[in-house]
Amino acid sequence: SLIATAGRTTLAMALRGSRSKRVLQHDVESARGYGHFAGVAQDDVLARIDALIADGILRLEYHDGFPLLAYSDRGLQLAMRYAAEEWLTVLRAQVPTVRGGAPLELPLVMADIQNRNQNTVLLLAEMVGNEADSDWLLLLRLWAARETRRVRARLHAIITALETKAAG
Repeated sequence: SLIATAGRTTLAMALRGSRSKRVLQHDVESARGYGHFAGVAQDDVLARIDALIADGILRLEYHDGFPLLAYSDRGLQLAMRYAAEEWLTVLRAQVPTVRGGAPLELPLVMADIQNRNQNTVLLLAEMVGNEADSDWLLLLRLWAARETRRVRARLHAIITALETKAAG
């Protein structure tokens, strides 16, 4: 992520798919937005970034005199929701395969567990809890076994509710 490590110009370059050293030093090639605006003029991409700043989704913070992009509180909430929805799509797709005996794969949820945003994972758990049925039980048990204490507790509450509902 370029948030809090780069400014408008570097973000615009990454969104256009630049292979410059300035962009690649941030390891953004695998980020979902990298290259999304390939073929779009730099000034047009900067205008879109400026619109996000004007709308209060992004903001500029100055570190050592350099302007770096950061999420506003509202922008962070939107980014967390977007990530949780993306992860939910991955989990939904795995429910039938896990029930069929395939191993659970959680690359997005479990990647860099020490540095991920735990509130995003808790939001994901809440979203799962709102839609899960008994078909999700095995996936939830496998996921809970790999989680931090706080997330595991939330997943166990969902599992218990689903088991109670299934027994009733």
